[in-house]
Amino acid sequence: MRRCGRPLVPSGRAPVGSRPCRALAERLGSHFLDHFADAGRAMAVCGEPTVADEIFAQPAGERPPVPEWIAPGTGTGATSASVGRHLRGHGRETRLAVVDPENSAYFPAWASGCDDYTTGMPSRTPGIGRPRTEPGFLPEVIDLMIPVPDAASVAALRWLRTAAGIDAGPSTGIHFWGTCHPVARMREAGVRGSVVTVIAADGVGGDGRLRRVLPAR
Repeated sequence: MRRCGRPLVPSGRAPVGSRPCRALAERLGSHFLDHFADAGRAMAVCGEPTVADEIFAQPAGERPPVPEWIAPGTGTGATSASVGRHLRGHGRETRLAVVDPENSAYFPAWASGCDDYTTGMPSRTPGIGRPRTEPGFLPEVIDLMIPVPDAASVAALRWLRTAAGIDAGPSTGIHFWGTCHPVARMREAGVRGSVVTVIAADGVGGDGRLRRVLPAR
């Protein structure tokens, strides 16, 4: 950025919406590229294969080959929207559960039916959760949303590390905690099957992030 003659403007800890970003771009004679605004539409027009096709291709050789639930997180909302569209467009019986971190706007928006819900507070988990609902989020394709407290995600992450030997990042703790909910439903109903989640964070720097979260909890 600096080599191109443009300054780096730190945002601090406060959540940054599109309005101040647009104002900053206008003041600097630049452009604001809001990838949240069109993420869902971009994934919709790209056609197949989508992330949903890849999810169903991976367990095709297992038994059972079709998962009972798919449980992604949501950042832009595009992944859950793409998976939900696929499930409904192909008439699949697999259901969609979306996990949402503490302070994120997506769960209360889904529960209340308010499309422009805002919390005014950022998620402490990198990569998922937003202080406002983004245009790519489609609540109508979601069967279940699972809000995950920070303390629960930390506990899940530490269990993965100590019991399963999986060194993963903070968002993985949220995903794992979230998948336990449909698993518990299946066990209660006597249903055998699988639950698929999408993990995209490794454990690099994870301890430092956890230490920043824990003192406040």
